[in-house]
Amino acid sequence: MLRQRVNKAFTIIEILVVIIVIIIFVVIAYPNMTSYLTEREVKQEVNSFIEYLEEKKAEIQEGKYPVAIVLVRASPQLYYMTHEEFGIQMKVPAPARTNRGQASRYNNKSVMNNARACPSQPATIDYSNWKKSTDTYSWKNNIRHWPNMNICMSKDAILDPETRHFDFTSLKKGRLEGALVICSATNSTNSGSTRCNARNKIEHRYIIQIDRSLNILTYKYNLKKDKWIQK
Repeated sequence: MLRQRVNKAFTIIEILVVIIVIIIFVVIAYPNMTSYLTEREVKQEVNSFIEYLEEKKAEIQEGKYPVAIVLVRASPQLYYMTHEEFGIQMKVPAPARTNRGQASRYNNKSVMNNARACPSQPATIDYSNWKKSTDTYSWKNNIRHWPNMNICMSKDAILDPETRHFDFTSLKKGRLEGALVICSATNSTNSGSTRCNARNKIEHRYIIQIDRSLNILTYKYNLKKDKWIQK
């Protein structure tokens, strides 16, 4: 008696079932996967930028230069001051060129020493000399930041970093001062309700907080809780 052959080929119905299962899986999993990849991308950028800032801080503490300014723009720039120029700026009484010849207005100090802060435009300022560095940071194409700002970095933070730009709220603390928001370009814009800033309610946003002593903290926005949470 001959055994019946077992038909191992898929039927059309079985193939359709497999296709439907794949489609359902893609529909459910794809958004989550996309969100995960976007989140990872932004987080990596935040960590990369903080690493750059920490590197500049270390160089200043080690004496490579006494003060530097990171200009956070679409194309970031880095300016630094030589030790010789810094010594001139900190001298009291200060040379006339450092206070625009208005010694009494600035307590016989330079403008920079009197304000204990860096200038906003180091490339064109008239009372102090700055050099432009080629060691700059580069953003990835799919990242946005807000706002444009300067980060003044000096040894032992004797100059004000000037990084307290906006207020935001976290889960454990009340009012906090933030420096920089970093967003994904995939779900944020430069204007409107999805603008990359600290107030709009969109995912994939981080805040970098830099205090008076140049300590750096990061916060991530939790959309479900509508809160900024320290990482």
